[in-house]
Amino acid sequence: MDLKLSGVAFLCLVFGSFVQGAVYVSNGTSILKVEPLSNRTHTVITQAGRIVGLGLDISRGLLFWSNIHPQHHGIYRATIDGKNIENILPDIEECNGLTIDWLSHTIYFTDSSTYSIGRVGYDGQHRQIVISTGLQRPRGIVVDPINGYLFWGDQGTGTLERSRLDGSERSLLKNTDLTWPNQLAIDIRQRKLYLVDGFHKTVMSLTYDGKTFVQQLPRMQHSQPLFGLAVDDTSLYMTTWTPGTLIILPLYREGSLPDATIPLHCRNAFSLAVDSPATQPTSGNPCHQESQGGCSKGCLVTGADSYRCVCPDIEQQLAADGLNCKDVESVLLYAEMDQGGIWFVTLHGKRKVKKRLVASSNNPVALAYDPLHQMVYWSDVRDRAIYKVHVFAGNKQVVLSSSQGIGVVDGLTVDYISRKLYFTNRGRSAPAADGAIYNWQRVEMVDLERGGRYVIADNVVKPRAIAVDMQRKYLYYSELGQSPRIIQTWLDGSHAKVVKNTKLSNPNTLTVAHGRLYCVDSNYDQKIEAPLISVFDADLDRWQHISMNEHLQVPFGLSVHGNIIYISDWSTLESHTGHVLAYDTSSQTSQMLMEDLRNPSGVIYTDISIENTVQDPCETSTCTDLCVSLPVTTSQQHYRCLCSDTSFAVYDNTTNTCQEPENFALFADLNMVKLIPLDPHNSKQHVNIIAHANYTSNIVALTFDPDTYKIYWSDLRRKEIWVSDIRTGKKNIFRRTQVAVDGLALDSTNKRLYWVGYSRRQGHIARMGLDGNRATYMEVIGNLDTPRALTLDNQHSYIFWSEYGKKSGIPKISRSNLDGDSVKVIMTKGLRWPNAVAQYGEKLYVADGAFRRIHVMDLDGGNCRELLHVTGLMDHIFGMTVYHDFLVYTDWYKNETSMLNLKTGFVQPLARHLYRPTQVVLHHPAPLTDVACRNTRCTDRCMAVPGGYQCYCLPGRVMTEDLETCEAGESELEPTGFFRCNPQCVDPLVCARIVGTTRYSCVCPPGLQLNQGECKGCEVGSYKAHVGNNSCTPCPSEAHTDGIGGSTKCICRRPGETWSSENGVCIKSDTTTGVAHVATATIRPVIRPTEPPIVPSTTPALPRFVNCPDSLVELILPANQSHVNFNVSLTALDHQGNNIDIEGSHNAPPNLRFEWRGKEGDTQEYVHYKAEDEFGREAECKFAVKVQDQQAPIFTSCPGDIEVETSMDVAIVTWKDPNFWDNVQARLVRPRQDSGSEFAVGEWQIQYQAVDGEGNIANCKFHLRVKQTNLVCMLPVDPPNNGALVCGENHMGYMCWTVCDNRTHVLYYEDDYHVFQCGTNKEWLTAFPMDYSTKACLRKMPIVDAHQELRLTFNGPCRDNDAEFTQHISKQIVKNLHSNGLCNPDNSHGFHFSCNVEDVQVQCGPVLLRRKRKKRNFISRLMELSMRMHIALNARKNVSNISVIQEYVNNHSADQIKEALENNMSISFFDQSSSTPGSIWLGILEWECGEGDMKMNNSCVACPVGTWYDNTSKICVDCPANHYQDEERQMKCKTCPDGTWSQHGSYNLTMCSVPWIRATPGIVMIVCMVGGILIMIGVAVLIYCMCRRAKNKIKKSKNDTQIDMPNLETRLPASLPNNAPSFKHDNGGVYTRVEPSAPPLPAYGAVIFEDCHAHTHIPYSNGIHIESSPPGEELENTAPSEDDYHDFRDRPSSMSPTSGVDSSSSCSENTNYNDLNAGKPSVSSLSDDNSQEVQPEPSIQRQTGEHRNILIDDRNLDQMDHRNKINKWAEIGV
Repeated sequence: MDLKLSGVAFLCLVFGSFVQGAVYVSNGTSILKVEPLSNRTHTVITQAGRIVGLGLDISRGLLFWSNIHPQHHGIYRATIDGKNIENILPDIEECNGLTIDWLSHTIYFTDSSTYSIGRVGYDGQHRQIVISTGLQRPRGIVVDPINGYLFWGDQGTGTLERSRLDGSERSLLKNTDLTWPNQLAIDIRQRKLYLVDGFHKTVMSLTYDGKTFVQQLPRMQHSQPLFGLAVDDTSLYMTTWTPGTLIILPLYREGSLPDATIPLHCRNAFSLAVDSPATQPTSGNPCHQESQGGCSKGCLVTGADSYRCVCPDIEQQLAADGLNCKDVESVLLYAEMDQGGIWFVTLHGKRKVKKRLVASSNNPVALAYDPLHQMVYWSDVRDRAIYKVHVFAGNKQVVLSSSQGIGVVDGLTVDYISRKLYFTNRGRSAPAADGAIYNWQRVEMVDLERGGRYVIADNVVKPRAIAVDMQRKYLYYSELGQSPRIIQTWLDGSHAKVVKNTKLSNPNTLTVAHGRLYCVDSNYDQKIEAPLISVFDADLDRWQHISMNEHLQVPFGLSVHGNIIYISDWSTLESHTGHVLAYDTSSQTSQMLMEDLRNPSGVIYTDISIENTVQDPCETSTCTDLCVSLPVTTSQQHYRCLCSDTSFAVYDNTTNTCQEPENFALFADLNMVKLIPLDPHNSKQHVNIIAHANYTSNIVALTFDPDTYKIYWSDLRRKEIWVSDIRTGKKNIFRRTQVAVDGLALDSTNKRLYWVGYSRRQGHIARMGLDGNRATYMEVIGNLDTPRALTLDNQHSYIFWSEYGKKSGIPKISRSNLDGDSVKVIMTKGLRWPNAVAQYGEKLYVADGAFRRIHVMDLDGGNCRELLHVTGLMDHIFGMTVYHDFLVYTDWYKNETSMLNLKTGFVQPLARHLYRPTQVVLHHPAPLTDVACRNTRCTDRCMAVPGGYQCYCLPGRVMTEDLETCEAGESELEPTGFFRCNPQCVDPLVCARIVGTTRYSCVCPPGLQLNQGECKGCEVGSYKAHVGNNSCTPCPSEAHTDGIGGSTKCICRRPGETWSSENGVCIKSDTTTGVAHVATATIRPVIRPTEPPIVPSTTPALPRFVNCPDSLVELILPANQSHVNFNVSLTALDHQGNNIDIEGSHNAPPNLRFEWRGKEGDTQEYVHYKAEDEFGREAECKFAVKVQDQQAPIFTSCPGDIEVETSMDVAIVTWKDPNFWDNVQARLVRPRQDSGSEFAVGEWQIQYQAVDGEGNIANCKFHLRVKQTNLVCMLPVDPPNNGALVCGENHMGYMCWTVCDNRTHVLYYEDDYHVFQCGTNKEWLTAFPMDYSTKACLRKMPIVDAHQELRLTFNGPCRDNDAEFTQHISKQIVKNLHSNGLCNPDNSHGFHFSCNVEDVQVQCGPVLLRRKRKKRNFISRLMELSMRMHIALNARKNVSNISVIQEYVNNHSADQIKEALENNMSISFFDQSSSTPGSIWLGILEWECGEGDMKMNNSCVACPVGTWYDNTSKICVDCPANHYQDEERQMKCKTCPDGTWSQHGSYNLTMCSVPWIRATPGIVMIVCMVGGILIMIGVAVLIYCMCRRAKNKIKKSKNDTQIDMPNLETRLPASLPNNAPSFKHDNGGVYTRVEPSAPPLPAYGAVIFEDCHAHTHIPYSNGIHIESSPPGEELENTAPSEDDYHDFRDRPSSMSPTSGVDSSSSCSENTNYNDLNAGKPSVSSLSDDNSQEVQPEPSIQRQTGEHRNILIDDRNLDQMDHRNKINKWAEIGV
């Protein structure tokens, strides 16, 4: 029979002979121990994260569990009492299920992150992989160590499988009707498997072979999902997922064990474990004996009496005798990218013997192994990190992470002799200061002993693979740019050499074996015929290809061992299933080693351990930091000393050591801060990286504190300012700004940091103390128009800054004092992008990136002039600093940091091959002296410069290529840009520079001479080759001018001779080449002049591009392609028509490849080529390419027409989503009503659309027909405003209930607006209220006031009723709260403590101390200070739920207030004494709603239309009759017009109507009296008849235990609330128990249903009285009083269950209750004699205001005769 269990006494009675131990339950944050015998629950383990899996070893008293939280993941172990907690397997990320082999002390577990099943010892050692293929989401798992079976369920595949304990003999048990196999359990004695399906809410059992299937528990359609499952010899245990509940069922139906439900009082409940020794019996298998069946190390059960030996240690494998173990000599390591693991495979020949997991990782790619130290290294492209782990044991460790500048590492190799790790490193920035995204890429090395890093190469394009030749000391790496290539360098990155740049497409992996380089090319970009493997012999400088009979698809990893080549192949990019194969080059045969892998990447076959027989030259070096070995030569030493990039030390040429530089430049480069040493004795060949930000960071602003050697920089992406110590490398966040910071400056005098920030063009200047104290933050100047650069003049206390003026359109430079006062605009003309401002001495320098100009002016803006000799020299200047006559700047277009000599015009590049250099800082405390020029070889002049010296020439002389020797030039003048002369020259005069100076003048061009103040052409027979005002020179006799005047050169008369302008003579030409015998030299100076080399006087034509496309090229994507190839025959010619080299942003023509970039935003790809002729003049070819897609997506599947039937007005219809394909990015546009939606009866056309990024559309259409088979009640009203009316069917019939949008609205707590039931007559049993649509969901309103009481106690001179004393104390407390930042606004929450206090009171207590102080009596008393602290609410946040504020107060502000007052508070009194608080107390949080709003469910809601707000009771009251209200939040109702009438709660003027008849008071009285008399007569007759029939029925059934249920009509809600646990009976009935918050439960109780009264009172087990009414009458709820509780609870336990019912409510005095077994609960059947067992349906509980209705389960009512239901009654003992 159905039974509802409650109370300790009954549990003891029922379970005393069955339950043998406790039940352990995991609930996410803890493990609970439940004792069903005593109904007690307590917490054993509490842990942060998410505890899911659970296991128990009963005999050893050990508890095991899994935690799947990202920060706490692992498998843990503790004693059964919760002590000695240890994470034994921390690198497992998502273990949802685990099971215990108590005989072999082994844990079996599922790992969804690696799609595998593994096992590990109790101590976390001997980890092995049991199953690694064919899994998607493995969950539940259970082991039978007696019979040697392992069972598991897979949520992804919906299957149940079985195998032996080593993964062999794998078989499928079930693959249908299985969705969430959350936990499995076994009955070993019966060889039966149990599993719970949380989705279908059922429990099933199977035999071990899967042939016999039993649905142990029918589906619970209206219950919560099930999760946990366990069995013992008598019972079946389950948990409901949410809310957490433990359900206990009998294991065998023939027993009499009843159902029980124990609430766990937690949000979730997961796995179960039962402390019952019967579940873990002993075994007679030889494996479980002391001898282990003769096995030396381990034994594995393969059957009840069979076994085989195993080697549990990963470093050992089974010997030939099958009993003993031997050490593993060699292994195959490989990384599986999508399965997230590094795997260890032992091979016997080519056959796989053992596979184990070395380490888990999200997306491992590159792999390297150190056999000297048995260490595995790998990269993870998802974590942006490099890890290491010992091959046999240990947890993985981070070598380098994303915070250290690690991006995508595709290549990794280890030089285990010198302990160096080489790797490729690339990434993409977040949008930079210009809004663009930039790639950064480099090849690096890290010293595994010292930790120092060194950049091998930074001028690389998409570096991928890397390999080291430890024997020859060479490094190889591949590039995947437009022109793929393989490069060889020395181990320090020098002597780079391209060894292969043809027949390459995608060289994915490089490896060195047998002195040769192997390369595998996947040909993903299809630049070659097919994937291939190539071999390079460095000694012969020759490549050859290996022909394979195995067809490779997408090969990635490569390893060579002897004649065997091991290859990892992705198979296809779409399937994500690959393999590893072994290819024998001698026999040309291949064998598949592992299949069904998920994108296998790196692979290595290696000996486990080797002995080092090679001596590293660095072992005997004198290097103080890094050392690298060099190739063996006879002319140099075999090693080179280096200094780590990531340290502050640089290489000192004089001492050959690493020293800290005294002078240096700092600049930001994308996500790094770099250092350039500027000491004369420092090496200039390398740039240090002294700070790494995150790999996606974008560093823009930078400044330096010379006092502390700290740098401050801004991260544009994260909107943060960071501070870092460049000596120690320690960094931390200085401030989160919430704005983009483009400029930083340091006030060294006042120790403040200034910055400019902007958001949406609106900006400001702010400052804060260098100590980081938030209280020192101040916004100095606001309302700036996109500010950019910033600098400070500490001497004059000035701030200078620039503004882009994007809002006003006026860029400008401004000045103010350090406090933001006296703002003055000092420059507006000649600006567009004022990127940099710098101050030195009394001058201010301004650089404009757009106009390529630099202006210098006085500090007030006066005497502004342009530095004409540098105009146009910098392509795009961004950062700038000035020191003496030197200007250091960053150039965005050239990606360089350079130093400009303002006196000579020389430019010296300091750092090249940068990514996006921004702000630069120069630190040069040492003075510039002539000492630097001593012992130089300058022939003319020498100048000391930062970092050394520069040679320069006397006027008219030019520098040679050695940058030290000056010689006479062809001319003292050289032409230059016209704009450099001021005023500008008038035609035909040209502007020329005096060579070696920065002086300019207007002179005559070549071919013209100055004659009487005018430029006139040379006479016939004369020439002038150079600019200047000198006279023309006559041609020699062997030359002439061909009769033309104004010539710039002469023409030789004799054949075979050409004119030499340099010598002024004719010389013979080379007859074979036609080139004159003139010495030439290629000059590539490190320091170059501002102007290009001298152009010959003939002024040859400028270089030009041929076939340069138009400014915009539009291309169409080919079919089924995402890119298009563009062939352009682009060449560059000099003035003689000769081809000159082209370089630019893309591949060299003609083969250009362009990707589709989308339809919106920057859809064009910009191409820029340039070519430079021998005179240094440049030609440019610029064009944009826009790729368009005209191919529409294609639907590969589309549902067919669907027809469904329903008995309701709507039906929920589901179907499978259509599939589609497109060559570019596409998305699926779903119909408004998608699969799983409700569809009304009728015809529907469903249409999906696939829309690609170009806007091409494909359609998928089908029809849906919904037919109605049986009409139900029609919905007579509109759905609720801001909510929905949800309808459906259950065993009670057709029902509807109200659902509100709980984010903005609250369900009205009157029942009339909640649940509605359709009767058998197709009419609603309860009519929809008139105001249903307007009142069902009430709108949430903001809380207007919240406050909390604060009390503190002090000892001191207290004053009673002294207002001055009270104000003095309260001010000090508020000041202390402010100084600790507790009153600052918190925009993330929308509220904070405002420190606005009221009702301050001081109460003086007893005297604690009396003494004299300075001749005055001092009395110290205990005083208590109380005040009300308000919570400031942000009106824009609309905080409408007090629980949110309460949580904030509990978790944040309360603790901060206490900590601040306890640690820092000190109160001073008028007598100069002081005291600290003795105790601090925070009261409860109180809150208020606004006018017109009332409190409801911890929220404020607006009084709806049809009501008015009663300010006295603080609730919303319905408008009385003859009134209405059509607005919310009103304080009174409006009166209907005269002559009209309205009902209560009217909410519209139209509801005021003229009545049909005008009723007088007399008519109303007569009608009421007659109606009342008729009703009383009817009720009396009905009661009499019902009592008579019930009395007769009782007499007839005096000895019959069969009691039937009365017919109770009621309205059912939609579902059980979360806090309503259920008791489950063995007949399948479900009862809902609702526990009041107070008082406690009674020991006994009874639920009585009697049919002799119109209303039946039901005393419930927890003391709640509920009234049930016949159909048509309103159900009233009466809240129990305290007396009701005590009256019911205090009755003696010997009283019968019915004795608590008042005899006045009985039907007859002769009712006999003796058959109900007085003194203990009754167990009776609820079915008729002829009833059949039916599918149980859950009962449902609804909540009404503060009271709840408890509805009994009426699953048998459907089987009873309706004519007899009204005459039956029943009792249920509880």
